[in-house]
Amino acid sequence: MDAIGFNGPVLKALSDEPDGPQLTVWTPPKEAPPRYPELFQSDAFVLNEAGDEVTCPQGEKTKTSYPDSKQHGRVYQFSTKQCRDCPLRAQCQAPGNRQGRRVSKNAFAAQYRAAQQRATTEEYKQIRKQHPAIERKLNELVRWHDGRRVRYRGRPRVRSAVPVTRRRRQLQTHRPPSVGCAQHAARMTCGQRQRCSVPQTLCEKSF
Repeated sequence: MDAIGFNGPVLKALSDEPDGPQLTVWTPPKEAPPRYPELFQSDAFVLNEAGDEVTCPQGEKTKTSYPDSKQHGRVYQFSTKQCRDCPLRAQCQAPGNRQGRRVSKNAFAAQYRAAQQRATTEEYKQIRKQHPAIERKLNELVRWHDGRRVRYRGRPRVRSAVPVTRRRRQLQTHRPPSVGCAQHAARMTCGQRQRCSVPQTLCEKSF
């Protein structure tokens, strides 16, 4: 899967849902460098087992939170009073920020960590080498064979439509020539006629 698969809900649905396909998803991770790398990052704030309270490195706690903009987790807000006289403030708050610290906790952090870990393995490197060839074929099916649409209704028929289209394309690509052209017979395909030295007018029945 390409980088679009590095998405928390997608990773969870494909890998961890009990009713899902239980797949191992190999996708390139998207690196998002922190805005202030010198400050405490989200991992330094401990979320309790109930998932409703966060503890900062100084030991202050907060339950005040709201959903993040993508609905992928919650943002926990510490009060100004908690952060005003904190001895670790210089390591936690950006210069000039007078408000309390806000910390984002992603609900799909485990799925992201697993995908990032798989991306460091040798097996991942081998899979990525095969990826361009697969993407080219998928692009061909979508662009030239109406791969985004089907003629049928109902999931069972829709599931059967894509394999049928793929098999039809394979037969078109690898069919032998219909006339006795020695050059085309050696190729066993006429899909390269633009680069063929035999004039099309002399071998038009092969196409």
